[in-house]
Amino acid sequence: MKQNDSVKILGLTGGVGSGKSTAAHILEQDHHAFLLLADDIARDLMNPGGLSYDGIVEEFGPEVVKADGTLDRGRLSVIVFQNPERLAKLNSLIHPHVGGIITEAAEILKEEGTYPYIVVESANLFDVGYEVFCDEVWYIWARDDVRKARLMENRGYSEEKIADIVRQQKSHEEFLALADVAIENSGTEEELREKIRLQLTGDNHIDFML
Repeated sequence: MKQNDSVKILGLTGGVGSGKSTAAHILEQDHHAFLLLADDIARDLMNPGGLSYDGIVEEFGPEVVKADGTLDRGRLSVIVFQNPERLAKLNSLIHPHVGGIITEAAEILKEEGTYPYIVVESANLFDVGYEVFCDEVWYIWARDDVRKARLMENRGYSEEKIADIVRQQKSHEEFLALADVAIENSGTEEELREKIRLQLTGDNHIDFML
């Protein structure tokens, strides 16, 4: 990737319910960051005509296609949720395309220099190798009780579903070992906003690596 020292590529990751999407939008709103959201790109690629669509239909069959031609994401989720091999196959049909788009976009944006920060947000950032082109990777985390409360209130998840999702993701210790910066987000959005500001301005009197 071409170098432009005035632009920093930030990888942003964390477990479900950690608030990494909130952190991404704070970076966009307050710090003029350009967001590359892996989940949003993946969803677009799964639409009819998208790079992942035909491969998914071929692999999983017509039962995952709704009457209007779009993919039945709920059905796909059921098929892969507790089947690691099928999940890995689905990921192989999606993430290489997502990674290609993100890599190309980040390279163009870094060369142009319009934005001081390019944020690559992905729960699977380390699993798919996006960290290799990031200047710094931030791990956004929250206490387990806070994550559970958020997911139950905001998404209507059951405790069982939350536990299943968490089991499939990296542990807190694994994220800490891999990330360059860890920022706790167990409090308010304004507290997170201030922690991000302090991290970007280099005011390190707060210990983020908790």
